[in-house]
Amino acid sequence: MKWQVRQNAREQLRLQIYHEISRISHELMLAETKATSFVNDVSMKLRLLQDPALQALLPSYQELRASKFTDLDYAVSSAAINVITVLEKYEIACPELKIFRTAINVVGSDVQKSHRKIFGEYLKAFSVEVQTSGPTSIETTVIHKPIPTGENLERIQAVASEYVDAISRYGEISFDLDVESQNLLLGGLFDYRVPRRTPGDPNKIVITLDRTKAENLMRYFENETDWGKEKKEIEKRVKEMHPRSDD
Repeated sequence: MKWQVRQNAREQLRLQIYHEISRISHELMLAETKATSFVNDVSMKLRLLQDPALQALLPSYQELRASKFTDLDYAVSSAAINVITVLEKYEIACPELKIFRTAINVVGSDVQKSHRKIFGEYLKAFSVEVQTSGPTSIETTVIHKPIPTGENLERIQAVASEYVDAISRYGEISFDLDVESQNLLLGGLFDYRVPRRTPGDPNKIVITLDRTKAENLMRYFENETDWGKEKKEIEKRVKEMHPRSDD
């Protein structure tokens, strides 16, 4: 009887954990979609505005602001942190999901670097609002920038593509997390197993809880990604600054 009560409580907790993971995973995917859509929309408008016959799009382009992009990017970062926080909270119940925290850190590092590049380009390309003090109030003047062309356009499109490639991996992580958490936490209640993602590009990373694949992927994250290399370098510096007495 006590065993049954404990088992029921465990299943209830698993269901609760899954609902929470599913919610924050969905929030991350939604935030990533909004940021990606903004960047893709900018790229499309810039391509179309190269055609003199499509200048009717100019007013909508001139409404774009670099601050809007930063807000969308910040929403993605906040959602990613929420996922890490929840996975840490429930590590005792599902330690297998730790690999997703590492994956989010890896992607976050790449997104941060690409964000700096594209934000700098948007600052140079988007209209800006300048506030000045008038006789009785604050006046706002909008300064419009020339439409980027030639090398400037190519540079913006290149960093935009880099940013989208980086941030879209959050969506892939969210999908994989939902699949693996369903199978891990709800597998005892149902006979069915949710199939894993099968991308058309064989170079795309799919995160699974298969022991061998997960261990190989963790080694890749820690040893071959920029995040992993930077982490090792930081740990090395800390060790040098605070050597152990028995070393």
